[in-house]
Amino acid sequence: MKYYLLWVVFVLIFTGCNAENKTPKQTYPQYKIIGEDSKTIEIIKYKNKVQLLPVYTPKRPVMFFFIQPSCTECFRGIEHIERLYEEYKDKIYFFAILSDSQSNEENFKSEVETLKKNYALNFDFYRSVDEDFLQSFDRESDSNFIALYDSSLSLIGEYEGIIPEEMLELDINFSLK
Repeated sequence: MKYYLLWVVFVLIFTGCNAENKTPKQTYPQYKIIGEDSKTIEIIKYKNKVQLLPVYTPKRPVMFFFIQPSCTECFRGIEHIERLYEEYKDKIYFFAILSDSQSNEENFKSEVETLKKNYALNFDFYRSVDEDFLQSFDRESDSNFIALYDSSLSLIGEYEGIIPEEMLELDINFSLK
């Protein structure tokens, strides 16, 4: 009985260490956005962090500002986002993403041209390719959405709807410390 128990332990140790039984590596969702200038950025989204590829240097906070062109209510207060962009464009990375599942390159360029003309916006726009990056966030409505990350790309806050400029500016300043 003693040898039988020893033999069972021996078999379990060596069969449990088989290299073919490795646990699968966890994968995280990846998204691509393309800018007006056709520059592609890959985003890997973890629970409360993101990774940008190519890696941006110097390290700065990142703001993703999602706009849905079909939502006319979404443009109320956009002048505040433009002001924040102008004030912080050299201190944070700012990605204005047109979130529209029907957006192809031609529609995207047309929408960007219209938005810049109608609202005097100076920031560059991006669009999601393949999967919509906006859908990776838990949201309660189809209004504006902003995600702010600090310089180590950890989530500071998510903002939905019309956000008071002062509140967002306070969090941007916090992320710059």
